Order: sequence, then C-alpha cells, then structure tokens
Amino acid sequence: CGGNANAPRPERQCAGVLSTRATRRSRCVAVLTGGSCARVCVAARVLQPFHEAVDENEVPDYYQVIKDPIDLTTMESRLGNGYYKSKDMFIADLKRMCANAKKYNAQDTIYYRCAVNVEQFIAAKLDSLFPE
Repeated sequence: CGGNANAPRPERQCAGVLSTRATRRSRCVAVLTGGSCARVCVAARVLQPFHEAVDENEVPDYYQVIKDPIDLTTMESRLGNGYYKSKDMFIADLKRMCANAKKYNAQDTIYYRCAVNVEQFIAAKLDSLFPE
C-alpha cells in the first residue's frame, strides 16, 4: 500500500502470488482488476490486509467497534454462491470493507492507507470494471 522502491516489480511476482493461498480469492481480485496479470498482482498486494476476517484473538475489540464486518474470503464465497445479484451489491461490500478499515484503524496505519488505495482504485476503475 505504501510504495516500496525495493519491492519486486508486480510482473515478476505474478507466478508467486497466483500460486499461493490467494489463488482461492483470485476470482475476487480478477473481478476488481479486469484480470490482467500485473493488475492482479498489484491488487493482491493492496488487498492483502482484507483477505481474511479479523481474528478476534488478535484484535479483541474489533467486533465491538465493527458491527458489520466483511472480508475478501466472504466476498469470494458470495461470488461463488450467486449472492451478488448486481454489481452494486458487490461494490457495496467492497466499500463497506474499506469503511470498516478506516473506522477501526488510525490514519497513519497501513490498514487505513490500504483502504484509501482500494477506494481510489474503485473510483478510478468502476466503469471499466463493471460495464453496463
């Protein structure tokens, strides 16, 4: 989320990213990026904090603050079982995921910055990701 000049280029990471646990969520990431390998890899990095539900043992007060949690694993499941009847439903979950991260985390955290990056990505790519 924060730029790292020493990080490997996304194109070189594709094989590694797509062959890891993230593969299960690749459908969600592919929907968000339009499927390009480089875009999927960049998105996978930006979306990494949102892949799994927040662990209550690690963050005991999270579910006291966030009453309607969502994560990419849940969204992937919803994609697979036909829950999303429209692009607006999918986008609403994505926006809620970002809003939750911004509500719980301070502005100077990686989680907050990732949420902002995802929101900016959605705003910039919405029409091309979900044509009518």
